[in-house]
Amino acid sequence: MTEPALLWAELAFLDDLLTTAINAKVATIHAVAAPLPLTNAPPPANLRSFAELPVQIELTGPVPNIARFLQTLPLRASEIKAAGLPEAPTNKPALFIDRLVLRKQSPDKPDEVRLSLRAVGFVVRE
Repeated sequence: MTEPALLWAELAFLDDLLTTAINAKVATIHAVAAPLPLTNAPPPANLRSFAELPVQIELTGPVPNIARFLQTLPLRASEIKAAGLPEAPTNKPALFIDRLVLRKQSPDKPDEVRLSLRAVGFVVRE
C-alpha cells in the first residue's frame, strides 16, 4: 500500500459504521470489509486531494431499524441529533452510500430484510 496512513482513517470509518449499525439496533451483522482505498497520484503542492475509502457491511434486521441505519449513515453527529435519530459518536464522519442491495430475508419474517451496502468516506490527503 502506497499510503499506509489511510488505514487508520479506514479503521475509524469501520468503527463508526459498526457503531451506527449497533445504535440502529440491527439484528445481525454478517460481514464487514474494508477494500483497498481508491487513490490517485498526489496532486501538485498547491492543491488539496481527497482519498476515497470504501467500507462494506452486510446485515439483517427489521425494516424500520435498517431504514434508521440508512438515514443515519450520511449524517454527522449534530445532524443525527437534530433529526431525532439514535445517538452517534460526536466525531462521526459522513459516509456516502455507493451501492445498496436490499432483499427480503425469508417468507417467514415479512418485516425482516438483509442489507448489503458499500459506503465511502473521504479524507484529505497530505
